[in-house]
Amino acid sequence: MAHLSDDKRENLLDVTLKRYPKDSMHKIFNLRLFIATKATEQSTKDSIRAYLNKWLGQSEVDPILGMSFLYPGATIHLLQSNSEKMFDFLRGLVRDKDKSGMWPVKILLSTDNVPVDTIKFFDVAQIDSMKQDFFTANAQLEVSIAEVYNAFLSLAENLSSMTELRRTDAMQNLLREHFKYLPADFRVLGFAENADVTTLEEYLEIFDSPIEWTPLLEVSWPPQTRHNLATIERISELDNEEQQANPK
Repeated sequence: MAHLSDDKRENLLDVTLKRYPKDSMHKIFNLRLFIATKATEQSTKDSIRAYLNKWLGQSEVDPILGMSFLYPGATIHLLQSNSEKMFDFLRGLVRDKDKSGMWPVKILLSTDNVPVDTIKFFDVAQIDSMKQDFFTANAQLEVSIAEVYNAFLSLAENLSSMTELRRTDAMQNLLREHFKYLPADFRVLGFAENADVTTLEEYLEIFDSPIEWTPLLEVSWPPQTRHNLATIERISELDNEEQQANPK
């Protein structure tokens, strides 16, 4: 092995910057959120769609991509972007809670440092009614969330591989072509109404606020009644591995 003199050695930071140029470094750290909300009484699906389209899929640089589904009385979303864009949107939801048509907002799953090319589009679809689904009946909350999350991620990857014309047609015919990926009305509404699911305010309190250390911090957080997002993520990984090992 050739010996390099000290003046020719490169530190890890230099190597990293050469491999990932500075102007694209931020793209490595994308944030993916799985969100459910109730639809407010004064909202309509058209008003919710208009609000979402103001925020999602619009920017020419690192837009928020993903899928939003409008159910009777509730909405559910799988979204991905860089953290700065995503937190702008989340703050907007809090600020506009009286006019967005979506409140309260629940964070079902949050995953950072995800591959940037997993989801390549944004679209909104309306599900007028879906009484049954193919997910585990009476499953624990974490299991149910993980199952639906994995289904949505598979659907998003499938749609991302299509041409824009084919994807538009698929989104308009979800119940006919991709119903196995979709949760029933009661399941989406159950996520949005469940008191054990982390609220948007709680999520922002943790991840979008300065932390003031106190000796009681470990005692006061996390609330024991809240479900563990890390647990859901692990269940999701195991479920995904099982699906790959046993394709239907």
